[in-house]
Amino acid sequence: MLSMLKLLRRFCSQNDASIATIFALALIPIMTGVGAAIDYSRANSAKTYLQSALDMALIAGAKDGTSNWTKLH
Repeated sequence: MLSMLKLLRRFCSQNDASIATIFALALIPIMTGVGAAIDYSRANSAKTYLQSALDMALIAGAKDGTSNWTKLH
């Protein structure tokens, strides 16, 4: 048990080049989160665009004034 404690202390005291390793490991979830945020933003933008196009089409069809505006020509 004592040797494990010494080994753990020695491991924790060694900090040569540990910044690069920690940064590389921390970069993985950060980049995953950024990628997910970009994908969500683009999907939400596309959804908004499609909903707007549908709304405009329905309003244009409803302005026809006749009862057969839902039928295809």
